[in-house]
Amino acid sequence: MARLDLATTALCVTALTALAATGCSDPPAPPARVGMVLDLGPPSDTALGACGTGTQSSFSVGQSLPTATAPGEPTTSGQDGVNVTCTIKGKSSGYSVSARIESPLVNVSLGASVPRRGVGAGEFSANIPSASRNLYTRQCEFHTDAPPLIAGKGEIHTTFRCINAQQPSVPGTACNLSGVLVLLRCQEE
Repeated sequence: MARLDLATTALCVTALTALAATGCSDPPAPPARVGMVLDLGPPSDTALGACGTGTQSSFSVGQSLPTATAPGEPTTSGQDGVNVTCTIKGKSSGYSVSARIESPLVNVSLGASVPRRGVGAGEFSANIPSASRNLYTRQCEFHTDAPPLIAGKGEIHTTFRCINAQQPSVPGTACNLSGVLVLLRCQEE
């Protein structure tokens, strides 16, 4: 009889330990969300030719597009062919933002140092499969200087302007890039 009680007690302790281990874990983080409008224009450097983008010069991601005055309705990563990974690290001067956005029309990678309110700097690359274009520049400004634009823990709502984004495979051509970006639920560090 004592043997059965010891076995039953051991089984109960094991079950409670397993339940406690699984019951206390954090739920998975919700997926990141993105809203973006990206416009391509002629380069600032008049010595460079325009980087032909086919018939389309504006690309967007989001269910309701963001503007400088409203975040719109961003798309959740994993929906509508959109995948986004982003990290926003808090630092004394503001935030370090990195993101990779993949969508059916345009793929974007960016890195920037952005103040909570003000103007930050960074780099931006855009791959436009329909036009066979890969553009890159380190000359970008990210603006969070007028409400509701803001950088904060896990999120950013910013306008951006990048000059002379060049395509290495087509020397002597470039585009200026501009638009609005909203990232929500980014990984925080």
